[in-house]
Amino acid sequence: LPQEPQGDKYFISCPSCRKPTQLPDIGPTQFPTAFLINSLFQLQSTLQKTLKGPNVSCDNCHKNSATGYCKQCTQFSCPECLETHNKWKAFSTHEVINVQDVTVNTSKLLPLNEDRNTKCNYHNE
Repeated sequence: LPQEPQGDKYFISCPSCRKPTQLPDIGPTQFPTAFLINSLFQLQSTLQKTLKGPNVSCDNCHKNSATGYCKQCTQFSCPECLETHNKWKAFSTHEVINVQDVTVNTSKLLPLNEDRNTKCNYHNE
């Protein structure tokens, strides 16, 4: 949210803590990435896919209907792609949930680490 300028300096509200934050001279592109806001956009996109019911398409091959959703990868996958996903050692700790469970209870899409720090990293609030 824009705030009243103070002299030749402009301020906006921090999206995390709402503290007035000076707009960089170069412009808003110099602000750090707002990961929390980006993850909310991603969650919204995923929720929109679930509105289609059990006919969610695979995010990997785009050929088949998805049967699973990986919470860490944040992707829907068909049985063939899930089989490949589950073979990789790097993904062995990932939690894959059934698409039908997601379409019935969308709270299952929420990130695993619910104790994630939601405080503002820049203003210590």
